[in-house]
Amino acid sequence: MLTLPRLLALSFLARLPAVLWSRGYTFFDEQFQYLDPAYHLATGRPFLLTHEWIDGLRSWVYPGLLAGLLEAGDWLGLHGPEQQLIFVRLCLAVVSLLAVYGIYELVRAAGLERWQAPVALLAANNGIVVYQGVHPNGPALSCTLVLLALGLVVRRGRTRAALAGLALGLAFCCRPQDGLFAGTLFVGMLWMRRYADAFALALGTSVMILVQGVVDALTWGNFLHSTIAYVRFNLLYSSKWGGQSPWLYLGAIALVAPFAWTGLRMVLRGSRVLPLIACCALVPLLVHQVLDRRAVRFVTPSLVLVTLLWASGAAKLATQRFKDASWTLRASIVAGLVVHVVLFVVASIAYPSRHRIETALYLGSVDDAKGIVYHDLSPIDSGGAFYYRGLAERHFVDRADFAAFVTKRRDVSHVVARSGSDLEVPATIRLEALARFDAVWNPSGKHSYIAYRLQRRA
Repeated sequence: MLTLPRLLALSFLARLPAVLWSRGYTFFDEQFQYLDPAYHLATGRPFLLTHEWIDGLRSWVYPGLLAGLLEAGDWLGLHGPEQQLIFVRLCLAVVSLLAVYGIYELVRAAGLERWQAPVALLAANNGIVVYQGVHPNGPALSCTLVLLALGLVVRRGRTRAALAGLALGLAFCCRPQDGLFAGTLFVGMLWMRRYADAFALALGTSVMILVQGVVDALTWGNFLHSTIAYVRFNLLYSSKWGGQSPWLYLGAIALVAPFAWTGLRMVLRGSRVLPLIACCALVPLLVHQVLDRRAVRFVTPSLVLVTLLWASGAAKLATQRFKDASWTLRASIVAGLVVHVVLFVVASIAYPSRHRIETALYLGSVDDAKGIVYHDLSPIDSGGAFYYRGLAERHFVDRADFAAFVTKRRDVSHVVARSGSDLEVPATIRLEALARFDAVWNPSGKHSYIAYRLQRRA
């Protein structure tokens, strides 16, 4: 078994590529529900008020924490968006080592006779953990805190349970659904007759729920306003927003624990040595099936735990030399390692939403911009307030109103449109293409933005 200091050091090194190169956001919430509000708190600049912020569905706890990092970066002389985010990702990478400690404790608790080091390295540094460890959003920090809490409770002790409760309470502040882990652990501890630990866990969780309630009272005017509004919205209205098929969950599990029956057998074998952890992985997966609004990104802590259980089960089954194991077991292990290497590489260098972000960075650097029109694009296509540091006002205009808008508004100097858009303008207006920004994955060419300078003929 690797010593904890060595595992922490290797895990930190494994996160450095993501700190430097894992840019952008895979889902809009990371930008518009977390990073932009944090930037607003740090600078006072306006941000897009989504319906969640208008209706009070979001907590200010995580944006407040993130704003502190942005202000620290500014104090250190880091003023550009990219510099600030590298600093933020570096800080989050250090925080994510708490999850590495939790995984270290879980691997120790599994009591593996062999392969402890490979299991620990895979569980602590797979692509899911690395990506969640460095990206600035509430669910990512919540994933770190959940893994820390689970590692703390595998051993008895009221202090460890209380600390786990504090971690899960803060996870609840970052993402209310992850309070399911606290409930599952509490019931599991009662079942195991760990009554003192269960009480300590509940006490620690309650402290952070109280903090969330006070923050809501100060910001929204009511105790636990954001939590209640968030839960009510997801139970009553989330179907209007759609969701992914339940089969996608099975596909994600099959991805991290490949080869159907063999992979399942390995997960079940791992669950036998870590039954409480297996329950904590299963409950969120099942509960999220109740809601119409579901996505794989909502259950990333469970996917990390499935990976850990799969790796632990493989180590239990492969008690002999690897070459002496059955071909199905070897195939599952090899396929799993290939999948996780690919996920790790993608997590380390991914740049989702590149076209939106690069457009915003470019427009923020254009000195002569007076007014910018996004043609047939919505505010969520703008790259967010954090990346756009310009002073020119941005307008979002439908295709049907575009010609009339640019004719009437004499302050418009630049236009942004998707590649291939039909830009109908009067004869008195000329559009000069200045720059093109492509998405990382763009086979159709539809995810490219072109920035134009608008010139008016006399």
